[in-house]
Amino acid sequence: MHDFRILLLAPPVTLSKEDAEHQRIAVVPPLGLAYLGAVLERAEYQVKIVDCLLEGFDTPSTSFDAKIRYGLSDNRIKNIIKKYNPTVVGISCAFSNLHFEAVNLAKIARSQLPSCIIVIGGGHPSIMPERMMEDGAADYLILGEGESTFLCLLDSLRLGNRDYQNIDGIVYHEQGKIIINPKTNYIEDLDSLPFPAWHLLNLRKYNQLQLPHGEYKRKPFVPMFTSRACPAKCIFCGSKNIWGKRYRARSAANVLAEIRYMVKEYGIKEIHFEDDNFTLDHKRAIKIFDGIIDENIDLTWTSPSGLAIFTLDEELIDKMQASGGFSFTLAIESGDQEVLTNIVKKPLKLDQVKAVVDSLRKHGMKTRAFFIIGFPGESKAQIYRTLEYAENLGLSWVALMIATPLPGTEMYDICAKNNYIDVNSINLDELKFGTALINTPEFSAEEIQNIAYEANLRINFTNNYNMRIGNYEEAIIDFERVVHLYPHHLIARLCLGDAYQAVHRHSEALEQWERVLECEPGNKAAEERLDKIKQCHACPK
Repeated sequence: MHDFRILLLAPPVTLSKEDAEHQRIAVVPPLGLAYLGAVLERAEYQVKIVDCLLEGFDTPSTSFDAKIRYGLSDNRIKNIIKKYNPTVVGISCAFSNLHFEAVNLAKIARSQLPSCIIVIGGGHPSIMPERMMEDGAADYLILGEGESTFLCLLDSLRLGNRDYQNIDGIVYHEQGKIIINPKTNYIEDLDSLPFPAWHLLNLRKYNQLQLPHGEYKRKPFVPMFTSRACPAKCIFCGSKNIWGKRYRARSAANVLAEIRYMVKEYGIKEIHFEDDNFTLDHKRAIKIFDGIIDENIDLTWTSPSGLAIFTLDEELIDKMQASGGFSFTLAIESGDQEVLTNIVKKPLKLDQVKAVVDSLRKHGMKTRAFFIIGFPGESKAQIYRTLEYAENLGLSWVALMIATPLPGTEMYDICAKNNYIDVNSINLDELKFGTALINTPEFSAEEIQNIAYEANLRINFTNNYNMRIGNYEEAIIDFERVVHLYPHHLIARLCLGDAYQAVHRHSEALEQWERVLECEPGNKAAEERLDKIKQCHACPK
């Protein structure tokens, strides 16, 4: 065992009070750190992982600027660092809106252990390395897929070798300059990687919080990656900045071995496949599903990151259902073919979609979908066509998002070139899907924000598909989930009350409408519902 002690940190999340009321926070295991931990342990390094969001999530605090911090306080992080006394602190910064959290972690580590080595990796430093290095918080950055690069860096540091020019995908200082070694090499044989180091994570607490990336049916559940990268060239996606452009997949045998391991060692009942394109390799997907079926593995599974519709057919859908698949999010993005083909550059034909949605519903599986509005070059007519398409497709739920120009994507470059965004004034905290930033000759960011808000309320709540067709129990599940995540979502409570009332759960309907009035005295919609139900119950039978 090497004497190097490695502390891997996932950052907490800080939101404004307004965002805290409307933005859902997913608390999911940091798979990237879990893979790093497994690779480093195999190389006989001492490793500890701390998910700062998870460990302090149940005690949110208010910071000096009136923002809400979800996760460990600075003082608790200081104590962890001081107690473990690491040689190297590795910090994950998956998204640009976590930039300041990652830098803060680095500064805390530096204040406690001035001689420790600080390394930051993830999606954000991979696309904005100069910005992160200029903050002066990190000694090194890891670009893209990190396992091999981080291990090479650690070996060099341990052996006292400070010649980094041959290490692929790192950023460092040399003679006052920022040196960037581009990421060019990726792991070809993903089966060669060990399974994630789950023993280094608090798996029980993730399941207690019940805040996965998507929805869940059974506990305990875990996320899983079975492939890396996606061959599609959608302009909004920054996945290639981490995984590269070429699709690589683990073998079906390797995936099944991990599933067996997780079931046996951790009692896992459900898998959330987080691949960018899980079913791209049709034969491999069939082998995975057949393995689960033939071995009679007691398992349910879902795909919260989205499935590519062009990969699905009746045979695959049959296997998905038989192997425990219960809910699928379809990556549709637009209901206008011209937008899909010429703007988004997504290899999808809309005439394929309805048959897939109908087949999934026929098999008794929930159907959800991603849609995005506000692309550069999109017209208002095309936006409204997408909303109409989404509303009439027969989906259980629509995840309606706003096109956000994330750095490192083609969409960002298009917006910058056409002055649709001011690249010099963008707040990194705003770089997340759901925040409108693009202003074009066709629409303003404010217009898109309002259109998305109104459309979400209509499609998912007041004109909810399951309520329309009388599938009230499924509607109740969805509305209950929203109310659990957003207790002050009054429209969700009104609709949940309507769904309860439709299945004669009158007392529960009354409770929801009364809660609305507690939050907003004088709410006419709630008062009308309460008056109607009370009058009905007062009528002689």
